[in-house]
Amino acid sequence: MSSSMEFWGVEVKAGQPLKVTPEDDVILHLSHAALGEAKKTKENEFVPLFIKVGDKKLVLGTLSPETIPQLAFDLVLEQEFELSHNWKNGSIYFTGYKSILPANSPETGKVQKAKPAAPAKAAAAKPEAAKPKSKAAAVPVKPENESDESDDDEDDSDDDSDESGEDESVEVVCSNF
Repeated sequence: MSSSMEFWGVEVKAGQPLKVTPEDDVILHLSHAALGEAKKTKENEFVPLFIKVGDKKLVLGTLSPETIPQLAFDLVLEQEFELSHNWKNGSIYFTGYKSILPANSPETGKVQKAKPAAPAKAAAAKPEAAKPKSKAAAVPVKPENESDESDDDEDDSDDDSDESGEDESVEVVCSNF
């Protein structure tokens, strides 16, 4: 692929499931499905759209020639999958785009290494400076008492120990969304 994003589209004919295998280091963004020209339509006809990934077959949504001729969604796929439908009166068109898989990203399944933040002075000595653990990506946080040192009644020396004798530690929590 010459650019970072490229249009992608397929026609899935009646009764013919279509296997799609993304290229190496490519993510496929499946974003739209639409009914093709119909040979004939029935009133209140519903067309379920299916995707099969591995051994799991799921319904993407349901189209209807009368009321819902197209459907938008946002699926990101990097492994082989199969698209199908049970509409006997025509084809369904799936569109989206391909993009190059960024190196060392959450989408690759590779672990990103986060650098721990430098220990903050006196952060462990004051209970009000303690923050709850987050399940989100690691972000260095400046303790509240560090930004306004003139208001602190503590002796701010250059050594990294505190009066309680406890070791300060920084916990880094990473999570894929």
